Amino acid sequence: MSVTGVLTGQDLLNGLQNRKLGDAILLPDAILKHGETRFLGNVTGEHLAAQLKTPILPVSGIDGLILGCINGMSELVEMSK
Repeated sequence: MSVTGVLTGQDLLNGLQNRKLGDAILLPDAILKHGETRFLGNVTGEHLAAQLKTPILPVSGIDGLILGCINGMSELVEMSK
């Protein structure tokens, strides 16, 4: 079991609202409930992406982060679709 801390989907929304977020937001997949696209607090990735008007892309480890940045995120699965 791995824990990233107590960061909820609502915390992300509160912290990222009204900011220039670029083309997408890369987040570690460990922040999601295991096997789901849901954050602590039951906010879904789809809801967060819609509220922020920015795709949310979960990445697995440093390799996923690097690939996402190098490949323009084209190889990552977008939560907002």
